[in-house]
Amino acid sequence: MKQSLYMLFCLLILSCSKGGSGEGEPQPDSSPDGPNSENNPPEVPLLIFPNEDELCIDPELKFEWTDSDDPDKDTVTYRLQISTNRSFTEIIENGVVTETNITLTMEVGQDYYWRVQAIDSKNSQSEYSKVRAFYVKGDPISNHIPYIPSLISPLIGSKVTSASVVLEWQGSDIDNDPLSYDVYFGNSEKPELYQSGVKQNSIEVSVSPNQSYYWKINVKDRYSTSNGETWSFTTIE
Repeated sequence: MKQSLYMLFCLLILSCSKGGSGEGEPQPDSSPDGPNSENNPPEVPLLIFPNEDELCIDPELKFEWTDSDDPDKDTVTYRLQISTNRSFTEIIENGVVTETNITLTMEVGQDYYWRVQAIDSKNSQSEYSKVRAFYVKGDPISNHIPYIPSLISPLIGSKVTSASVVLEWQGSDIDNDPLSYDVYFGNSEKPELYQSGVKQNSIEVSVSPNQSYYWKINVKDRYSTSNGETWSFTTIE
């Protein structure tokens, strides 16, 4: 009889341990911010001022852009980057602000490039906005250097299958001076001069399959030159 009671007691203990409250067992996280929830980035801001190729007389500038909506209703801040080149390797401003504008004093006699990125409170980031160029006028400068040319095609890292490629870029100048371009092109990461004094914004070049090509554009007006950045693409069969 004692042995039967002992066995019944053991069975009750096992039953309680299997059917208890489950304390200590991992439970799925069903909270809105749990590991299974997805945080969406905010919208990409749109730049308002300075406009593209803006000639700014006053060096004190109020940079403005649109407000970015966040799909998750998170608080949004903005990263403003200003560079002296289009590739943003020479950044002079890289600050985060809560408003959609900020006033800065810029150096005169310099061309600048700017963009804005939205960041939510969970550090989810949008893509950067399109890049805009502007120039801060300095006296007594009578001529302004042309803007660094911007890439149109082929895009950096793209793969080309044809035997010829049209290199295309965009150039601009505050003074609306006539522009000409020196095209550098080849297999070297520091391409040699391919053709000088090009008047149009494109040129066709012959290529071979399974090669890496590098090119850049230097732009000239009547008085000065802006050296472009090096771009690259590859060819495949």
